[in-house]
Amino acid sequence: IVSMGRATYSFVLTSVLVLSICINLINCLYETEIYRMLAYEDNNVFYGSKSASLNLNVAHFADQLLRKLALIRLTALTEDNLLTILNKKASGVLILVPNQQKVKEDFDLWANCSRLLARRTFHIPVYVTWETPDLREIYEGFEARQAAGQSSEESGYQFIVNSEEPKLMNPLGLEDFYGFLENSTSAAQTKRTSSNLPYIMVVASYDQLSLFPDFDNGVPENARGASALFKLMRQFSRLYKSYPYIKYNLLFYLSSSKNFGYESLAEWLNKPENSRITNNLFYILVLDSIGTADTIHLQVVESVAASAFEVLKVWNNTANNFNLSFKVVLTNESPFHSKIPTILFTDNPFFVEAGQREKIQVEAKKFNATVYRNHVNFIGEVLLNTIYNSSKNFKVGSEEFVDDVFAPSVDSFLYGQSLFVSNIGKGSAANKEIEKLFAAYSHSPSRISHSIKSPRLYSYKKAKLQITKPVSPFLDLYIFGGTCLWLFVLYTVFSGKSDRFGDKKRR
Repeated sequence: IVSMGRATYSFVLTSVLVLSICINLINCLYETEIYRMLAYEDNNVFYGSKSASLNLNVAHFADQLLRKLALIRLTALTEDNLLTILNKKASGVLILVPNQQKVKEDFDLWANCSRLLARRTFHIPVYVTWETPDLREIYEGFEARQAAGQSSEESGYQFIVNSEEPKLMNPLGLEDFYGFLENSTSAAQTKRTSSNLPYIMVVASYDQLSLFPDFDNGVPENARGASALFKLMRQFSRLYKSYPYIKYNLLFYLSSSKNFGYESLAEWLNKPENSRITNNLFYILVLDSIGTADTIHLQVVESVAASAFEVLKVWNNTANNFNLSFKVVLTNESPFHSKIPTILFTDNPFFVEAGQREKIQVEAKKFNATVYRNHVNFIGEVLLNTIYNSSKNFKVGSEEFVDDVFAPSVDSFLYGQSLFVSNIGKGSAANKEIEKLFAAYSHSPSRISHSIKSPRLYSYKKAKLQITKPVSPFLDLYIFGGTCLWLFVLYTVFSGKSDRFGDKKRR
């Protein structure tokens, strides 16, 4: 009985010792979703971040970063700070997005982030995530240490991500959509190619190629242009049904290759079978960026600027009525067709002056719903003043109407799923809603399948970030106490065996 009691006593002491040490080494474990930077190959050159897993101590980006994960807020991500992180040989980067609602409106924060990170090759993991209360506490603790002249590198926080290494994906198979609105008095309704009226082509895009796929930072900029296209198409479909005094036909085209230089649109425009339409195009209007600023930039190809002069006069006269100002920017070449006047509508000069992109410091501008509606109405009024051969006053956007197709389809298209390029292939939910909208509000709706062979994307998926809190500051005390306990256990066990051997000998 005495021996059993001693053995039980030893077991209990050993268990308590092990549990006490483990509990104090890992106080708690916290998890949150994290998103890896996109990896891709363009012309056989690798860009982005292909590394996925990490198990690193974390430190503030301004501290010593050798073999550590650099923690930085999106608002602090500048060219100098990024170079500082890379020069200090950090083993990983985690970008914290501090305020979800604010960043969903500050689209230029993401433009600046793209400018800094795109076309760079990283040999370390680069991640982004929302700033949770735990991460905010860690980051603000680092900043407090910085303000006090202390280092955060020995804080002991450890970040762990276990994720599959990305693999090269197959070439992307995407789809473009287009449809017509034509004068009811022309022969176009029965045979489109016999129409003698010129066409105005309205182009928008819906493909998203963000650096951090599936990271929900609001409605993509391209989707805002696409929703404007649907709004215009719906409103003008009523006009073309009701009024015969039309000077131009409209061609609405939704592209899935803006991030690839509109290569599918350029291919469509240069196909011989489409020459009857392209040879009869008055001009192409591209909705690039809308809804953030009152100043509008119209990019025009210099070689056809003279042909676009009459068009620009209409834009100027209409802008005065909307209290908008615009600037004409001349470019050397057209991304679509060298002989067709093309006007690119944007309110962000960062996307216009391509030659100066690396030098421009993008100012933060918020998406403004009122400005967005004003832009859509302004574009509609410009088109109306161009195509409508009558003194009747038809204001696009002045009369809203509700139907069973538009609102549900647009909402599903914008918010139903990610519009990242790998999610908008043939048969996707977004493409089904787009097809439904074109069928409802245009004539002869069609789709074009095309393949993007370069760049080649690597697979991606969101992962789980595990955060272990710091090791207890009383670790030395625990080690000393644990050593004493182990010695006591060993002494108890061996002294028990010695007593049992002596009792047996005496017997």
